[in-house]
Amino acid sequence: YAIVAIVLFVALRWICAWAIDYQWWKEMGQLRTWFSILAYSLIPATGATIIAFVIFWIAHSLALKQARVRLREHPLYAKLTAVGIFLVAMIVSLSTLDTWTVVRYFGGRDLAGAATAWRDPVFGNPLSFYLFKIPFYSDLLGLLLGIVVLGALIYWVAERGWELTGRVGDWKNVQEININQLGLAGALKSNFLRGLGAVFLLSMAARFFLGRYSLLLEEHGSFMVGIDYVDQNIVLPLQWVEIVGCVISAGLLAMGRWRSSLIVVGGAIVLRIAIPPIISTAYVRPNEISIERPYIQKHIEATRSAFGIDQRTNEVEFAAKPDEPVDFKLHQPLLDNVRLWDWHAFHDAVTQLQPYRPYIYSDTDVDRYTINGQLRQMMLSPRELDLTQLGEAGTRWINPHFIYTHGYGIVMAEANTVSPNGLPELIVKDAPPVVSAPGLKLTRPELYYGENVQDPVFVDTAQAEFDYPSGDRNVETHYQGKGGFPISSLLMRTAAAVSRQDINILLTGYLTQDSRMMIRRNVTARLSAMADFLNWDTDPYLVLT
Repeated sequence: YAIVAIVLFVALRWICAWAIDYQWWKEMGQLRTWFSILAYSLIPATGATIIAFVIFWIAHSLALKQARVRLREHPLYAKLTAVGIFLVAMIVSLSTLDTWTVVRYFGGRDLAGAATAWRDPVFGNPLSFYLFKIPFYSDLLGLLLGIVVLGALIYWVAERGWELTGRVGDWKNVQEININQLGLAGALKSNFLRGLGAVFLLSMAARFFLGRYSLLLEEHGSFMVGIDYVDQNIVLPLQWVEIVGCVISAGLLAMGRWRSSLIVVGGAIVLRIAIPPIISTAYVRPNEISIERPYIQKHIEATRSAFGIDQRTNEVEFAAKPDEPVDFKLHQPLLDNVRLWDWHAFHDAVTQLQPYRPYIYSDTDVDRYTINGQLRQMMLSPRELDLTQLGEAGTRWINPHFIYTHGYGIVMAEANTVSPNGLPELIVKDAPPVVSAPGLKLTRPELYYGENVQDPVFVDTAQAEFDYPSGDRNVETHYQGKGGFPISSLLMRTAAAVSRQDINILLTGYLTQDSRMMIRRNVTARLSAMADFLNWDTDPYLVLT
């Protein structure tokens, strides 16, 4: 019953989390994307889990057969074993198989154009081979190796355990166990274990084969990346020695000659490790420049190709004239936009010029805006919440969830202007915002999404939200936007309470029929949730539209 209760509790939290995610993706208008992501995540992992479970179960069944034990005679053990093997299979599949790698492999099989136009100079493979196929093959090998190792372990533990149980009888009467009873030395007498060992060695041969392509990313000091003289003439042939050694060792192990198998594969690995450093030290380093010249040239050509320098640029002669006077009028647009303010100095200045509690200026960005018909470089900082300034009040549940829900406004100044007092000349400032530059408008200064935010918050509730301080009072507001998803129903409140482990969401009386829940308000986290296969810029910046 305890196991059933735990499973039901985990399943309930899972379902509630999915219900909240469904509402969020619906708010984003990306339900189809969410369903695709779930399919991409579940199908490869489910398939790998089923395969691993079947192999583990076969290993366990063969072990019981070897130990002359019938599973139906031990019903409780059978149930626990089935659950345990399934959990192990799931852990192996999730830890070795990256679902996005599988998606990229199948999605990139028929790519043409730039993905296949360039080919590496060593192996002659297109770019798509390294971006899509190699990661997929590596994951498959990792999954296979994990299944083989754990399958062998399951077989050995089950077979030895039940055989010892048959010998000992009642474990309560056992004083000590002789290590020889475990049969460690005779483990490879089993045909099944020898077969798994042979598969393991063949998998290692495949891994060594794929390892050849990683030499293209090998760093050689500070002057080049890729295959050098030693890699081309020594390492690559020795890797074939490793591959052949693993294949021969697999055959020897399948025939029961495990000592010969160890000698062959061990000798191949020792040769691969020992010989390249000797050749590099004794032969290459004394004549490094002349020997490595063709490989350095390939490195330079690959770098130029990667940046498009070989196709989109031309080298021209430029005669410098240091004595020629500068034509300031000709270069006036450039000089007018030379940034004088440093980020740190600007941040410190606006923090003192525009202090609004409990807001902070967490970041400063540089952007360009059209002012009076001219493109001007601007410094701007969003005014975001800092709940630590509230002290003990910040720990009261209602404050971070209902009252202090958003930042307010920005400060903006031209990057190249300084006041007579040495301070930035702010063209957007104060609360409510004052805009002194023509062409700029700030009509909705509330910042519900940003970098310094907390989750979740609830808007359109019976509780007014803090907007900004004004003298001895606080100006309050109610949310006027369209963000968030409905949270008024009992089912949704329950799902939110369970998924967030916060019973207050269910008990609070501030939620109304129009109330909405906002999650993933951090801009980077929001984008990563929708497309985590992309590498997003870690420093998003605010734009005044």
